[in-house]
Amino acid sequence: MHVTIRRKVLELRGLHPREAVQHYFFATTSSPEFGPMSGPERSTLSNEYEPQWVRFDCVWSMNILPVELAEFLTGVALHGWPGQVATVERRV
Repeated sequence: MHVTIRRKVLELRGLHPREAVQHYFFATTSSPEFGPMSGPERSTLSNEYEPQWVRFDCVWSMNILPVELAEFLTGVALHGWPGQVATVERRV
């Protein structure tokens, strides 16, 4: 799949000791078709990854991890994309 990254929309901080920041971007594509997955996730016997398109109004009912990402996407569904990069710190 070829995508065009439009802008950064979210930074999640403090989710994992080795990953200081996770970055998320708003991107667009001219084709809704997924190509074959070839990353390390596909090489495991316990692979349960299947790419799929999800409507924003369904995000809250899915098991999207990290939870902070699901909360952010639910907010986008309700209020639209933020005008600047949102930063979320993991709650302790």
